[in-house]
Amino acid sequence: MAPRLQPIEKPDEPEIQSTYQMMRQKFGTVLTPLKVVTARMPESLGVNRELQKFREEIQLDSELKLMVGMLTSEINGCGFCVDLAQSETVRKNLRMEKFNALAEYQTSPLFSDRERAALAYAEETTRQKTSLTPRLRNSARISTSRRSLKSRG
Repeated sequence: MAPRLQPIEKPDEPEIQSTYQMMRQKFGTVLTPLKVVTARMPESLGVNRELQKFREEIQLDSELKLMVGMLTSEINGCGFCVDLAQSETVRKNLRMEKFNALAEYQTSPLFSDRERAALAYAEETTRQKTSLTPRLRNSARISTSRRSLKSRG
């Protein structure tokens, strides 16, 4: 089945061209979402940069950041994003056992209380899209620093 929007292989904008080059260096290829979306909306690069800065500022270890990313990707139904997180997990030599048990993070002995709090926070903010319950917000604040988890409600 052909995609609704064809990927743009050779963009006109110099900024998009340099982004394609960086992607090739990092992944060996230009990822399809970039060729489909960003090539048509170059202004989305700025949004992506800001999102990346935010991710880098979050004070969680890289394993937990990846687990949060994978969990929210699964909730949002983004198989591509899950695959990307899995490849990053393998690249960083992290324990796949934990990533494979994400669906049971609330009860699995593989996860610490801090990890459970961060994953519960991510899950609720992803599912609700509005505001957090006071109980969950308090739990997240107790388990991590305020800088680690930003309040959304």
